[in-house]
Amino acid sequence: MLENFSNWVWLNLYCPFYRTVIYPMITFYYNVKWFFKNLFHYFRFLYSDRPWDRAFLYNMLAIKLESMKDEIGGFEGEEEVKKDLGECVDIMRRLYDDKYDDKILDDLELEYGKHTVEFTKIDKSSNLREMKSYFEKETEENKKEIHEKYINGLRKAEEEMQKDLDRFAEIFAKKSRSWWC
Repeated sequence: MLENFSNWVWLNLYCPFYRTVIYPMITFYYNVKWFFKNLFHYFRFLYSDRPWDRAFLYNMLAIKLESMKDEIGGFEGEEEVKKDLGECVDIMRRLYDDKYDDKILDDLELEYGKHTVEFTKIDKSSNLREMKSYFEKETEENKKEIHEKYINGLRKAEEEMQKDLDRFAEIFAKKSRSWWC
């Protein structure tokens, strides 16, 4: 008899009270807590957001995925999930840093000497400037060769960037739904 009464109390009194009063209060508390925590965490990046800025997007993805990696745990397969999140963070950092084409100029400088960029005014009445870019050992004979090497380097850099984007998309598409259950 007591068991039936306690079930009746649970189902008819406590459950509705919990669902309509207690649970919303607990949810509100945690929502407010996480709001301020997130505001503090992301504030330093939010002021630099611009609608056209893909670097900001890469940085925010890296920050979010890194915080997920730090918070996630306590389940089977946790290490694999952390490895995938870490790889995604590394890819986003590389995309944010955008250093894919830095090696091109370094290699060309080793072969052709220091690279110099000069800006000269086109005329005195405007702020328009002409840019001249050249290497120390650049001559008319090797100018075309330098240009071809530079263009080939840019193509390789673009391929590396695309490979990173494809790898991120592959990981994200296949595994992101199981990162936090």
